[in-house]
Amino acid sequence: MKRLSAATHVNKGRLAELLHSTRGRNALTFLVFLFISALFWVVMTLNEETQHDFDVPVEISGVPDDMTLITLPPPTVAVSVKDKGTSLLNFEWGNMPTLKLQYKDFTKDGKRLLLGETQLNGIVRAFFGSNAQIVTLKPDSLSLTFTTHKGEIRPIRLITDVSPAPQYIVNGAIKASIDTVRVYSVKSIPKSVTRIDTEPITAANLTDTTVMEVKLVAPEGMRVIPSTVKVTIPVEPLIAKRRQVPVEVTNQPMHSRVITFPPTVEISYLIPMSVYNSDNYQVKAYAEYRSSRKKLPLSLSILPDVYSRVTLATDSVEYIVEHK
Repeated sequence: MKRLSAATHVNKGRLAELLHSTRGRNALTFLVFLFISALFWVVMTLNEETQHDFDVPVEISGVPDDMTLITLPPPTVAVSVKDKGTSLLNFEWGNMPTLKLQYKDFTKDGKRLLLGETQLNGIVRAFFGSNAQIVTLKPDSLSLTFTTHKGEIRPIRLITDVSPAPQYIVNGAIKASIDTVRVYSVKSIPKSVTRIDTEPITAANLTDTTVMEVKLVAPEGMRVIPSTVKVTIPVEPLIAKRRQVPVEVTNQPMHSRVITFPPTVEISYLIPMSVYNSDNYQVKAYAEYRSSRKKLPLSLSILPDVYSRVTLATDSVEYIVEHK
């Protein structure tokens, strides 16, 4: 530590000696003038007229509660604007504010709200400042359909193609956060529109419960509210388990009893972790009696859906026939 402090003291002394020398003062003077020149250059550049392209977020406010827009405005408008650099600095480096279009600025034409090219250009110009020049604007006008109908409720249908990773299972129904949505249309909704589908939900190799936001597919010329739903895919790991199940003989001869050896057989399978301890499903191994057979082949009863990769420890059992 003492050596380090001594070395630091020596370096500071050399730096002070350098700054007080003629060469050091000349270098410092050069750097100061270089900084001032750069500052003047930046100021002059910002005062010059320049052209920039922006994507401006759009929002409509003041729409009456009894009116529903079928056609929504684009999320952004592409604007190429020319103005002094100082005027565009906030738009270039700051957070782009939202262009709020007022309902009162639109004109009605039947079931449409119209905002012409001249009107929209003027609103965008005021957004950037009175001295700004709008070079290009896309779209250059807006035509939005609307309805005053209350809409009709339709159920949601999930379109899914999901699969878990090995040793995992989709355990339970894939569910949406809501069951129904409201459908709006300028005209009456056709009877053929009986449900609203989600966009295809595809996922593979899932290892945990997954929640995703999915868009709803609105029929042409209609709008659904809400436009998205949250979909939950329940996924959990599979655990290996073994148990003994009884052997039940079918097709037994009359006045006789068929006794198998062993009377129970072991099955092994995978089961979801959540039902491991509560696993009490009734499972049997069936042995069909045929007098010509030395051993009876085994088959399992109907298995619950939560069982996976079920195997029998043996495929057949020995037996004797006991006459009553």
